[in-house]
Amino acid sequence: SEFEKNKEINSLDDLNSETISEIENGVKKEAPILHPIISKYKEIKQNKISNEELNEVITEKSLHLIPKVLFVYMPLFAFLLWFFYNKKKWWYFDHGIFTLHYFTVILLSILIIFLFNKLSNFIDSNAITAIVAFINTLIVLYLIVYFFLALKKLYNQGLIITTIKGILILGINTFIFSIIVLGIILYSFLHV
Repeated sequence: SEFEKNKEINSLDDLNSETISEIENGVKKEAPILHPIISKYKEIKQNKISNEELNEVITEKSLHLIPKVLFVYMPLFAFLLWFFYNKKKWWYFDHGIFTLHYFTVILLSILIIFLFNKLSNFIDSNAITAIVAFINTLIVLYLIVYFFLALKKLYNQGLIITTIKGILILGINTFIFSIIVLGIILYSFLHV
C-alpha cells in the first residue's frame, strides 16, 4: 500500500514528512539498527538542508577523518603483511615500518591530489578538469605499482609470488577499507 501511495516519487526528497514518519515507525519495529539513519534523514529534511549542503558537509567530515582512520588502520595492514610473509625472518615490527613508509606515501599522494583538485576549482575549464583527473589517475596507478615494487624489493621474492601476494593483500585491504569508508560516511551523516 505504501508503494502504491508513493509510486510517483523519484527521490527521497519527494517524500512528505507524514510518509517519513510512517517509514520511521516501521523501521523502528522491523530493523531498529536503521532507525538512527531514518531519524537523521527526518531531522535533515525538517531543517531544510539541501542535498548539496549535505554532500558538502559529509565530504568535509569524511576527509578529515580519513587520515585518523589510516593511522588506526596501520596495525591491521602490518598484520596482513606479517601473515603473508615469512614470520621467522621478519618480525611484526618490520612490517610496521614498511606500513608506516607506504602509508606516508599514500598520505602525501592524497595531499597532492587534494591540492590539484583545489587548484582546478579556481579555473573553470573542462581541459583543466580533464588534466587533473588524468593526473589523479596516474597518482593512483603509481601507488599501486609502488606497492608491488616495494614488496618485491623488501621481501626479495620472485615476481609471480610477489604479484600473487600483493594482489591478495590489496584485495583484502580494499575490501576492509571499503567497509571502513562506508562507516566513515555513515558516521559523518549521523553527525551532520
